[in-house]
Amino acid sequence: MARKPSRGKCVYCLSSFDKLQWDHVFPRLWYSTTTPQDLEKWKVPCCNDCNQRYSKLEQDLLIRLGLGVGRKDPGAQGIAEKAVNSMRRQGQTKKLLEEITRLKAEPIPPQSLLANFGPYGNDQQYPISIPNGELEAFVRKLIRGINYLIDRSYIENDSDIDLCFPRDLDARNVTNRLSKKVGRTYCLGPSLKVTCASTKDSAESVYSIEIWGKLKVFAFVERQKIGISH
Repeated sequence: MARKPSRGKCVYCLSSFDKLQWDHVFPRLWYSTTTPQDLEKWKVPCCNDCNQRYSKLEQDLLIRLGLGVGRKDPGAQGIAEKAVNSMRRQGQTKKLLEEITRLKAEPIPPQSLLANFGPYGNDQQYPISIPNGELEAFVRKLIRGINYLIDRSYIENDSDIDLCFPRDLDARNVTNRLSKKVGRTYCLGPSLKVTCASTKDSAESVYSIEIWGKLKVFAFVERQKIGISH
């Protein structure tokens, strides 16, 4: 087992601490059951407050996003079951049923649907809200962690991280262009695929993230300053 990280800087909040702990950049429960047992899971040093805050956020998003994936989706085997179990453990079943009942009674604009999460043909589906703030905070957390592992640098607070949640075809086209021309691609089993490309001075970076083969997002990072880890 890896030793606890020494004192230093939290990858997420960028504050310095005498004691840090490891955080899984991609949450452990978010890995599909078909993930190879020997796969090395990405971890970065972070503070206790960030670890606790993101853990709570990731549990909520696992339930809400996980209930929207199919049990036969290749990159999401076991995720729906994990979402249901987590919902029951946290006592959120009644709350979500009430939310679904309320949302079913309201017209939902097509543009408000999260891409690749339905509706699907004639299958019966139920609406579940995905808080924008939670989803964007989670993706920015991913970007900070991935950037630290790949480039050994921090994304400082004066940098801009812009997010875009594209439709499936748009995502596939851009990801293919990044991969073929200048991008580097990393796969954490079937659950997470990341393609990234940076300018020579690393002042600008583009990330393509694909989770479970369904949730797709682009992140555009523009740095004002570059902090190198030691």
